[in-house]
Amino acid sequence: MPESALSDYLRPDWSDACINVRTEEAYETAHEVLRAEGLFLGTSAAAALHAAVQVGRRPENQEKNIVVIVPDNGMKYLSTPMYRQK
Repeated sequence: MPESALSDYLRPDWSDACINVRTEEAYETAHEVLRAEGLFLGTSAAAALHAAVQVGRRPENQEKNIVVIVPDNGMKYLSTPMYRQK
C-alpha cells in the first residue's frame, strides 16, 4: 500500500517512514526465524522483523541497536498458506 494511501492513524507524528513488506517477504522471514531460532511468528511479527532488519542494514544504523516489537505469534496461522507444507 503506498504511504499516501495510509490514514492519519497509521502515519503518526513520531513515525519517520513506512516500510512496505510484501506478504512473501513476511512468510520467508517467518520461516527463516523458525528454522534458525525456533521462534514461531505470525505475519505481522514477521513483517515487523523484516522491516527492522532493513532499518538495521542502513549505513547510518551500523553499530546501533534496533528494537522491534513482535505483535503476534504463529498459532492462528497454522491453517493458512503461511505454514502449509510445500
